[in-house]
Amino acid sequence: MRLLRRQKKGNMLYEILLKVLAAIILILLLFWFLSQIWQSIFPGADKASKKSLGLLYDTINLKLSSNKSYDSSRMMLYLKTDYQIIIFEENENKMRGCDDILRPNACTVGGKQPACICLYSDDPDSKDPENDVIECRTFKTAFKRGAFELLTDTLLGGGCERSGTAYIAGTDTQFLNLIIAETTDPASKSKIINLWLATDTNIANDKKYKNPKCPAHSNAACVDKGMGEILTTSTATCQSSTQLGQTQCVYDQTAALCKETCINIIECKQLTECKDYVSVIGDGGKIYLLKDSRGYAGCMNDKTGCNVGAGKGCTIEDKKEFVCKSNLAEECKEKINTLKTTCGVASHVQGGIMIVTEIKNPNTKAECTDLATNYLDPIYGCVAPPASTP
Repeated sequence: MRLLRRQKKGNMLYEILLKVLAAIILILLLFWFLSQIWQSIFPGADKASKKSLGLLYDTINLKLSSNKSYDSSRMMLYLKTDYQIIIFEENENKMRGCDDILRPNACTVGGKQPACICLYSDDPDSKDPENDVIECRTFKTAFKRGAFELLTDTLLGGGCERSGTAYIAGTDTQFLNLIIAETTDPASKSKIINLWLATDTNIANDKKYKNPKCPAHSNAACVDKGMGEILTTSTATCQSSTQLGQTQCVYDQTAALCKETCINIIECKQLTECKDYVSVIGDGGKIYLLKDSRGYAGCMNDKTGCNVGAGKGCTIEDKKEFVCKSNLAEECKEKINTLKTTCGVASHVQGGIMIVTEIKNPNTKAECTDLATNYLDPIYGCVAPPASTP
């Protein structure tokens, strides 16, 4: 009997051990499975940096295939803190700076040295070209490095600047909002790749470069205007007693000059009173006018245009209100929500559009001034002129 009891106890202990072991194995497998899912959704910083390298490489390649005189794109680049991206030009053995950077072996293919982009985990070693190299990719098209505007103390952590080099350093912020632009040297026809931080100034310059100026011998209204620019004041051709449109300066390749073209045309017979400039052709769901719109121009020039004011003209009404700039709408809304208390922002929604009615202290704090100056457009109405008093 005692022997049987001992055997039963032994069997029970054995079963318990097996169950514990099976549970441990199951937990380990579950942990491994969950870790794989986690890594696929939230990759490690080094994997994310490698993905950024690939995205930058693909974007540069796309720009190199462009046949435009200027072609640009925006992208968000992630780099783990201390990680760096270096670009070598074709046949460039070393990049000179405060510390020379030697070309890694991965940037030499079949005895040739094409343009190449490399990701480093830290400062490149001036003596060992392979030290801290994570990955390199080569380009089939040669190009020159342009004006890289990433060489600031903030981005370099106060370190030594490598003047004129394609040098991007990971910072504590880790995300960099960039403009990647391609231009062509008119003399050598060589491709040039430029990288800029997407600051307000660089965004404005990017827009300017995308819209080059019309030649000096263009139609008079288009001289010194951008190719494709819509004029704030319509010419007589586009604004008459029968129609209201906007004048756009369109480049004619055959004539090699810009010509006035009428766009967004509306028949004057659709307008019967001054407020129709807003309700019929206004902006933002036809509830207001922006200063550079055809409705604003039509209201301003009603006497010589559609003449819905019966010879008395129409008057622009400053509503003392604002809307987000169309190209910064989402970012503007985020700023309004963030700075509502700080800047004393008052707003309401009309027709699904956020209308800012007041910023109580726009000049007392830099962020409030930035919101008022760079993210909002004033809006206007159009009304009949006040009756003259005898």
